[in-house]
Amino acid sequence: MIKRIKKKILKVKFDKIKILLLVILIAGFLIRVLGVYPGYSPYHPDEGKAGYSSAWFMFMNRTLDLPHYHYPALIPTIELFFMVLFFIPILWIKLLTTNPDIVLSNLNKLPEIFQNYIALRSDVEIMFLSRYLMVAFGVLTLVFSYLTAKTLFSSRRIGLFTALVLAVNLRAVSSSQLDLPDGYSGFFLILAFYILSRLKDNPSLKFYILSGVSIGLAISAKLQFFSLLPFSVLHLYLALKQKTVKGKLITLFSKKVFFWGLTGLSYFYHIVLTPGVVALSLVGLIVGLIRHRLSTFLVLCLVAFYLYYFIYLTRGWFYPRNFVSVVPFFAILAGLGLENVWNFLNSHIKKISLATGIFIVIISLALFGSIRNLIVHTVSYSKPWNIVTMRSCIEKNVAFGKTVAAHPTDKYILFSLPSIDVNKKLNFIPINIETSYSLAELQEEKADYALVGLDVVGDSNSVWWMTKPNYWDKPVGVAKNLFVSLAAVELFQNTVCSSVKPWQAVENNYAFVSIPSPTATEWEKVEAFEFDSESGLTWKKVDGFFGLGNNLILDKEEGRQKEGALKIISVTPKLPVVRWVSPVFEVVPGKVYKAEAWIKSTVPVEQKRRDGFLRLDFLNTPTNFLSLAIYTSRLKA
Repeated sequence: MIKRIKKKILKVKFDKIKILLLVILIAGFLIRVLGVYPGYSPYHPDEGKAGYSSAWFMFMNRTLDLPHYHYPALIPTIELFFMVLFFIPILWIKLLTTNPDIVLSNLNKLPEIFQNYIALRSDVEIMFLSRYLMVAFGVLTLVFSYLTAKTLFSSRRIGLFTALVLAVNLRAVSSSQLDLPDGYSGFFLILAFYILSRLKDNPSLKFYILSGVSIGLAISAKLQFFSLLPFSVLHLYLALKQKTVKGKLITLFSKKVFFWGLTGLSYFYHIVLTPGVVALSLVGLIVGLIRHRLSTFLVLCLVAFYLYYFIYLTRGWFYPRNFVSVVPFFAILAGLGLENVWNFLNSHIKKISLATGIFIVIISLALFGSIRNLIVHTVSYSKPWNIVTMRSCIEKNVAFGKTVAAHPTDKYILFSLPSIDVNKKLNFIPINIETSYSLAELQEEKADYALVGLDVVGDSNSVWWMTKPNYWDKPVGVAKNLFVSLAAVELFQNTVCSSVKPWQAVENNYAFVSIPSPTATEWEKVEAFEFDSESGLTWKKVDGFFGLGNNLILDKEEGRQKEGALKIISVTPKLPVVRWVSPVFEVVPGKVYKAEAWIKSTVPVEQKRRDGFLRLDFLNTPTNFLSLAIYTSRLKA
C-alpha cells in the first residue's frame, strides 16, 4: 500500500504536461507583465473609458451609474471591485511609505489627505494598476484556453499546445497590457466556451444555468453575441440526439435554457495569427472535422460567425483589437493541429528522439513569427515612452520665441510642460495635410519647427487601400508616392530629434524637424514647357503607376502670357494618386533646382480641397537627369 502511494506521488510530481503547462503559464505571465511598464504612453484615446476612468468616477461619486455608455457596465463594475479592495489600499500604502509625515500628522483629516494627495495625483498609478489587473485576466485567458481545448478534445496535450500558441501571440499579449475592453471580452468569451464544452458532455441543469450566466457575461463585456451561435447549435444537437420525438421537443424547449444579461483578413493572417499558426489551424480544422466533428464544429461556428461579422459585414477589422477575442479559438485549432502532427511523426518515425527533434523544429518554425514580434514588442515597451524622450530632446533643442507647427493633440501631449511651452515663449500654428504640411507650405506660414506625428502619415497610407479587394498586402510602392509620404520624407531631412517604436509596439511616434528659410538666389531657366505647339505635348499620364495613358490635349485658346496650355481631361483613377510626367532633362550636381507652374481651374477650388502639387525627381542614372511631375493625391481616399 505504501509503495503504491509513493508511486502515485512520484507520478504526480513528474507529470510532464503539468510541468510544461506551469512553465508556459509563467512565461506567458512574464511576457505580459514585463511590457506593462513603461509600456504604451498614457494617451491612448480609448483606454479607461470602459475601465479605470469609469470605475474611478463611480468610486468618487459613490454610485453604480456609469459616466457614459460607450460600453456595458460589467468591466467598470469589475474594476470598481478591485479598486476598492486593492487599488486604493495600495495608493494609501504608497503614500504612507513615501510621505509618512503627511499621513501620521493628520490622522484626523484622512478624507482631505485622500482628496489632495491621492485623488488629484494618482491618474497614472490607477492606469498602471488597471493594466496589471488586465495582465491577470490575460493569464486567466491562457488557463481557460487550456481547459477548453482539453475538455473539447479530451486531450491535455492539445490543451498544452493551445496554451503555448496563445502565450506567444502578439495580439493576445498586447491586449493584456492595456485597460481596453477587448482583453476582458476575450476572457469572458473563452470562459463561456469552456462551460459550453462541459455542457457538451454533461447536459445538466447546472451547466445550462452556468452557460446562460457565462454567455450573459460575455455579451455584457462588449455587446458581442458570438457565444450564442455555438450554444444554439449544441442545444439543437442535444435535442436531436434524443431518441423520441417527444424527447427532442422537451429538450429543445426545456426550461433549463436561460439567457441572462443579454444586454482585413490580411492583417489577421500576417500579424494576428502569423502564417505558421494559420497553417497549424487549418491542419487542426481539417483533422478535427474528421475525428472530432461536434467539438470542432462548435469552435468553427464561433470562428466563422466572428470573422464574417468583423471582416465582411461590419468592416470592424479596421480596429485590429477586435480580433483579440477570437485568437484563443484559433489557438485551440492550432493546438489540435500540433497534436496531429505529433501523432503522425510518432507513428511514422520509429526513433523517438528523431521524431521529437523534427516536432520541435516544426513548432519553432510555426511560432517563429510570433516569438520574433513578441521579443520586439517587449523590448520596445521596456523603454521610456516616446513622449518622454521627445520632451527632453525638444526642451534642449528648441530655440526661444520660435514658431512651431503642430497638430493640436500633439501640441497638448508634447508641450504640456511649462519648461518647454511657457518658459521659451513659443508660438504655435496648426499643421494640416490639406493646407500646411509640405516644406514649402510651412515656409509660407513662417514656421521655424514642425512636430510631425507619424500616425497621420500611417493613417493616410492605410485607409484607402483597405477597402479595395485587389490588395492582399499594403502597397508600399504606391504609398511612398502619396503626398503625405513625400512631404514627410522631405521634412525628415531636417530632423532635430525623433522617437519611433517599431510597429510591434504601438506608440505615439514623432519627428521634430526644423524648417529652413527659403533659398534666396538668382534663378536661371534650364527648361520650359509652354505647350504652345503640338510638339510640346510630350507629357504622359501615369494612372496609379500601372500602365501609361494619355488624357492630355493641347488648348490653344488658353495661356498665361501667351496662347497655349495643357488641358487635363477628367479621369477616374484606380488609386488615390495620378501623375503627369514630363520628359527627363539633364541637370548639374551641386545646383538648386526650382519648379514653377500655373494652373487654372474651370471652377473655384477652396484651398483645403486643392490636391495638386509639383514634384521633382532626380533620377539615379550615370548621367544626371531630372523629371518634373504634376500630381493629384493630397486628399484622403
